Amino acid sequence: MSSRLVLKHQTPTRWRFCVSSSFPLDWAKLQFDLEEAFPPKYWFLRFNPSTRLIVVSSKLLPFHNSDCCLEVVYAVLVKQLNHQGCQLSSIPLSTTEVLKSCLLYTSDAADDSLRVDLGGR
Repeated sequence: MSSRLVLKHQTPTRWRFCVSSSFPLDWAKLQFDLEEAFPPKYWFLRFNPSTRLIVVSSKLLPFHNSDCCLEVVYAVLVKQLNHQGCQLSSIPLSTTEVLKSCLLYTSDAADDSLRVDLGGR
């Protein structure tokens, strides 16, 4: 099954992701699991199952290294989505590639040469 987690927009304290999956997600369980992973004291979460969007916002001041925070947010989302069978990689593309294309991972990336740069940098 093909699944993707795509970063649509980011600021230093907010990340909007779109989840695409070839099977239906249990959004209520996903919301519950993510609220456990992102304590409400420090994080604000918003879910829109109809558009398949997840917004994660930090209630803290902007991070000095927002790329590091993106990696943490991504890792938590992947872990919870994988619990539902999405089979996403726990290792995103490099930050440069994320910012350039806004594509974090696609499970069928090896078949999609338009989204994956197989050459070295």
